[in-house]
Amino acid sequence: MKASCAAIQNILLQATVNGLGTVWVDGNITHSKTVKEIIGLSDDRLIAGIIPIGYPDSNPPAPPRQDPELNEKVKWLGF
Repeated sequence: MKASCAAIQNILLQATVNGLGTVWVDGNITHSKTVKEIIGLSDDRLIAGIIPIGYPDSNPPAPPRQDPELNEKVKWLGF
């Protein structure tokens, strides 16, 4: 599963480089019997993610970081 997740990450990055919009869909939908039936996947197989790809209508800016210096998330222990 780790290798497929790395592959999905690379697909998302390359799509962005090519001006495409993507989203990594996972969770309940990837375990759905209906989805497996639609794509013809047997029950003994797993789906790591579904990646819709297309041209985005907009490219909103990222929201500002609440902790830009990462003081609340990172603690240096030192050596």
